[in-house]
Amino acid sequence: MNARRGWRETIEPGIYRTHRVACASSVDHRPGRRCGCSFQVVVPGARPGATRLVTVAGTVSRARAERDRLRGEGRPELSAAVEPGTLDELAGDYLRAKAPTLAPSTVSVREEAYRLRVSPALGDLDLAEITRQRVEIWLAETLGTSSRHAAGKALEALRVMLKVAVQWGRLPDNPATGLRLPKAPRERHRAERSSTPPSSRPSSMAPAGSTSSRCSGWPARPACGVAR
Repeated sequence: MNARRGWRETIEPGIYRTHRVACASSVDHRPGRRCGCSFQVVVPGARPGATRLVTVAGTVSRARAERDRLRGEGRPELSAAVEPGTLDELAGDYLRAKAPTLAPSTVSVREEAYRLRVSPALGDLDLAEITRQRVEIWLAETLGTSSRHAAGKALEALRVMLKVAVQWGRLPDNPATGLRLPKAPRERHRAERSSTPPSSRPSSMAPAGSTSSRCSGWPARPACGVAR
């Protein structure tokens, strides 16, 4: 269990409790604890055979009632579906929902990063297909075609959108949580240099009186061995 996501407790078929990271149940996995963590219920999705997760606050009785109500309503009409299944659809909902509360520059940066580097590779996938493995492969490919700065912006955009998907009940967890860019080549070289014993490093100092030391004044000095 990844403690960063908190514990997902199974109450009964179709009902889960999503404990916060700070909840004691996320540490000891003790079932039945009275806490303020919300529930998730499994109900019919917009597509035939699909399901969706809906977050319900309150008691388990309320979660049961909401599950039964939504199951009784059946599958929602595709035209009225409020929880689309692809990553592109999630991104559109995210940008519309967050535009009033985020700085315009933040919205612009995330929209551009997603549109240019995330959507072409992952946008058509259903959210259930966005796994940790897919995200890591996508990041490696993005680093091969874009700068580290651009790849970092794209990863951040994807991470926050998937985080909101979890909050909205569309995903049980965020597959991009904790994923970081690998060290830059310069950082790796510096780490390797610091671990090399001084005695094994090549010396940059030439012996006194050698040709390189006597000719180090080029081009201000005349050529070595040439009389003035």
